[in-house]
Amino acid sequence: MLLNILTFVTVGEFDTLYLFVVHRFNWTANMFANFLFTWKLGQILALIICLPLLKKYKIQDLRIAMIGFLSKILGLILFGTSKYGYVIFIAAIISMFDSTPSTTLRSNISQNVEKQDIGKIFALIACTESITAIISSLFFTKLYSISLNKDAWFIGHAGNGFVYFLGACLLLLALPLIEYARRIDRKTEQERSSITEQTNGEEDSNES
Repeated sequence: MLLNILTFVTVGEFDTLYLFVVHRFNWTANMFANFLFTWKLGQILALIICLPLLKKYKIQDLRIAMIGFLSKILGLILFGTSKYGYVIFIAAIISMFDSTPSTTLRSNISQNVEKQDIGKIFALIACTESITAIISSLFFTKLYSISLNKDAWFIGHAGNGFVYFLGACLLLLALPLIEYARRIDRKTEQERSSITEQTNGEEDSNES
């Protein structure tokens, strides 16, 4: 579910972003390409440098996912509130961790399912994400076109940045789900440790 929410927002964000910056800032294709370069470079650095460092210090996958969600939420809010083009570049830097949740959530799933079921689980995830991406593209592009009409009752002063505020709200709703999953993981780890200690104790008593 968390991966589907992330996919829904990410696809919608990307499908409307070029339309957004052209309409609000009159960007050229070259300017948008420079922005994409900055954004993707930040994501690469987060994945190959920051993520291994966080794992090195034994930060849980779900905590890293939460950092990524918060990073993306802040970036979306900046997109929606931006009045100047350079703010979009700042948003790209702030949201550089937005690619880490996909990696860490998949890692967490692989650690909590039986080995023989991993292939089935990831096949199901890929299928649902593909469907989610199509629905997201249709939904956000239509919503964006509606947001250009300032008379729409739900748009208010948000204008064509409304789609990004909506995306941020959806990701905010996902944060309690991450925390809930993290608590379940911690409880499961404690139970596994207790079983392991009990088993080791029985083996020691048998040997003696």
